[in-house]
Amino acid sequence: MPEYNKSVTEKFLEPEKLPVGWPWRLFIFSIVLFVLVLFIYFGMIWGYQPYLNSSRQSLDGKINEIGGTISEADRENFVNFYSQLVNLQSLLGNHVKGSNIYNFLETNTNQGVYYDGADLSAVDHLIRLDGVANSYDNLFQQLAAFEQAPNISKVVLEQAQAADRGIRFSIQVIFKPELIKP
Repeated sequence: MPEYNKSVTEKFLEPEKLPVGWPWRLFIFSIVLFVLVLFIYFGMIWGYQPYLNSSRQSLDGKINEIGGTISEADRENFVNFYSQLVNLQSLLGNHVKGSNIYNFLETNTNQGVYYDGADLSAVDHLIRLDGVANSYDNLFQQLAAFEQAPNISKVVLEQAQAADRGIRFSIQVIFKPELIKP
């Protein structure tokens, strides 16, 4: 009888036809997967874990054996040497490298300017420069070059006066600490 000719009560009273193969196959697959997981779990607990423990004990024994062959004086010498290396590394890491200032001045100095005195204070991060510029224009170009440099925090013109050889000046350049770090 076609579906559209059946009454509603006949449709609901009729037993549902489910395919038998899929639910049983899924159940069997789940059981096989569960047994496989249990097998792996107990294999790791009773097989692999004791193997790892025995390997660890064997290595611990070898380490103790090797440790017994090294004398106490050699151990102490090694510890002292290692601590000296660590201290040296920290000292060199914080070491001030003043030669970076010379490279900076060489690359950032105007050709119409020369310095005849420099006083570096690494603690205060400043250098005081005394020099002579050919003209005020050269001096202002030099100040602008210092102010535009990325390693410079501040530039202060302390003194500028006309002299017989040009403009005698004194400037204070405050730099960032990265300029003198290696």
